[in-house]
Amino acid sequence: MTGTSSFWRLTAAGFVVALLHSGSVSHAWLKCRDGYSAPELERYLSRARIALWLPGTSTIALDSEQRCVIVTVDDSGTGRLAKLALRAVSVPRRAIQIQVSPAAIR
Repeated sequence: MTGTSSFWRLTAAGFVVALLHSGSVSHAWLKCRDGYSAPELERYLSRARIALWLPGTSTIALDSEQRCVIVTVDDSGTGRLAKLALRAVSVPRRAIQIQVSPAAIR
């Protein structure tokens, strides 16, 4: 059982990185819940554009299928900062999805 014991020796950060590289989990760092109406999303999108000023934020767009605002960042640190910035401009947590860019992970 050496494989199992070495598995448990991974740090929490190393485990998450291993999962992301294996493709076992989504690249979404923070997922949206509860679909919002199109007019609400448009209003939130205009407020969310402030996150584009943050270094490491690459795109902000609407996802009409999931009915939420998608924020793409380079790393989880930028994701946390974007989350705080969006909270400051009154974008509901449930209306946003923060995802790490697949190009930044590899």
